[in-house]
Amino acid sequence: MKVLWSYIIYICVSATILQGQGIIDNNTLSSAILIPEEDINTPSFEFSPVFYGPFVAFVYDKGNPKYYDEDKNTPYFDLAFSAKNTIGNLAKKASFDLTLSSDNQEGPYAFYDDDSKVIFTRATREDGRLRLFLSEQKEDAWTPATLINILPESFHTCHPTISPDGTMMIFSAAEESYGTGMDLYMARRTGNLWKNIVRLDSSINSSENDWFPRFINDTIAVYASKRLEGYGGLDMYAIKYSNGKWSAPEHIPEPINSSSDDFGLIVDDGIAYFSSNRPGGKGQDDLYRLEFKGDFLYDPSNEIHTFSVTAMNKLSLEPIPEVTIEVIPLVLSLDNVNLDEYNINLQSDEAGGDVLLQLSPKNTIPIDTRLSNTEGVAMLQGQVGKKYIIKLEHPDFQTIHFLYSQEEYGDEVSMVMDPHERIASVVEENRMIIPTKKGSIIVFENIYYDFNSHVIKQGASIELDALSQTMIDNPYMKVQLNAHTDARGTKLYNQKLSEKRARSAMNYLVSKGVDPTRIVTVGYGEDQLRNQCEDGVLCNDTEHSYNRRTEVIILDN
Repeated sequence: MKVLWSYIIYICVSATILQGQGIIDNNTLSSAILIPEEDINTPSFEFSPVFYGPFVAFVYDKGNPKYYDEDKNTPYFDLAFSAKNTIGNLAKKASFDLTLSSDNQEGPYAFYDDDSKVIFTRATREDGRLRLFLSEQKEDAWTPATLINILPESFHTCHPTISPDGTMMIFSAAEESYGTGMDLYMARRTGNLWKNIVRLDSSINSSENDWFPRFINDTIAVYASKRLEGYGGLDMYAIKYSNGKWSAPEHIPEPINSSSDDFGLIVDDGIAYFSSNRPGGKGQDDLYRLEFKGDFLYDPSNEIHTFSVTAMNKLSLEPIPEVTIEVIPLVLSLDNVNLDEYNINLQSDEAGGDVLLQLSPKNTIPIDTRLSNTEGVAMLQGQVGKKYIIKLEHPDFQTIHFLYSQEEYGDEVSMVMDPHERIASVVEENRMIIPTKKGSIIVFENIYYDFNSHVIKQGASIELDALSQTMIDNPYMKVQLNAHTDARGTKLYNQKLSEKRARSAMNYLVSKGVDPTRIVTVGYGEDQLRNQCEDGVLCNDTEHSYNRRTEVIILDN
């Protein structure tokens, strides 16, 4: 068993459902029923469907001969949506909000954040360059579209799709003319900004156009390509995101793919929609519905995963029975947080610059809660592919929170818990004893600093008093002071803060008569945390303060 002290301890990454599981179930597709949406399709264009609440939205020919793209020999497109009738067919299409419908070319598009935001493609009549635009729904109205500068101006950027959790976007782009050299790119969301743009690797992007991506769930996406292994025309391929990488594409078989252009697949429970210009349709591109039983695209979010957590005493490594262990869902985006459900604490740094927003749930509702058995083990459950905060609580030990995902840590996790009562320093006849042997390391637990401060708290310098007296009694003794912060605030700021704290401890010793040439100071920032309280993990002030400490190394004597 390999143990990582103070943080997540995992034993082995065993084979999981995600490893070795293909994306496509051919048996499900072989019995599926394909239905053209006759009430919506026209002799012109209907393509790139997307779910919009209870509706299916899509791109269509707005039917205005005033606007026609002669270079591409296509009409200008616009945004529309349709509802199902009593027998399940799409019927009575309606144009989308006029705020988004303009005299320009528009679509495809993608909704996110409970359909309150939309990113869509627009090409202006002036230059024909494809760009991405954002609009938000506020007070039952859509705001005027604003340009998203996600790639340099020289690129055509189009066909957005956003993962259901709102954290990732895939889109198509090319620096050449539209329709040649289109590749897939991915961006990650930070607040309302899309950053960390990467081009997907060459196993996904081919020498042909790779475009019209669609997220099926948070880990699976499909896209269209004319790569050689297809049936001809645009064919659709499925890719899966796991361990920070996208898998090699899997070709989707009939009846979805054909020898014609097939693209824009979306999937719901037992039903899918896509667009195709296959023979037998009404027009250039038509909408089709696929009805099936089961899942033809494997969705890991539907799978329940069982894992074990073992609680151990840090001092003895003995198991701890009757530890309450909770599995708490992790909220990764502030855009989806109801702030009424959180305690809010604002902290600013000494210079009045950075402001830290600290949120802690008022009422966290775990999805699973168990007590550890006599061996310290509890069997817990979560959804495959999800991240959770695991909380361990026992009256005789310090409470622990840690961030867990199956992909990263496997099916077995062990945690060491600190007893509440720990001897911080050696005291003899009310006098603290400081080791003087070269190489000795002493952790000063009781030099406490306030959050975001390098000033030693009044009454919290007893250990430095003992060190100064020991150094005065041993005139050849040299020491190194290592200062550590907690993880709140930025990494760069914490590094500078720790350096200031180390110098504050040195200045205190100098004020007591110690020669400054006998003292070396080092700041480690948040790089050597002693517990689980790193970024993204909920901790209270006591748990954070455990990381704010000064260590003394005896260099010479």
